[in-house]
Amino acid sequence: MDAKRYNNIKLAVGIGEGIASFILILLFVWLGYSLKLENYLSNFFKNSYLLFLSFVIAVGFMGSVLSFPINYYTGYYLEHKYNLSNQTFWKWILEGLKDC
Repeated sequence: MDAKRYNNIKLAVGIGEGIASFILILLFVWLGYSLKLENYLSNFFKNSYLLFLSFVIAVGFMGSVLSFPINYYTGYYLEHKYNLSNQTFWKWILEGLKDC
């Protein structure tokens, strides 16, 4: 029964995260923040390839920061709650950094 509950929680959180990410990306574009970020970064990068790369890195970093609480809940908290991991918090962080 615990395995089913664990999987249902992970599924629900994953679906919620996908919907929230989609909405945040839409708002990021519709509210003009993507253009503001592009204009800001164009002060530092005149080469369009470097500008694009810096834009992708900045958006990826912001996405990582925003999704950290959900990743913590599903990847660390739930794993420990259902005794599926004995990894320390800092080792979990380091593992996450390696995946980048």
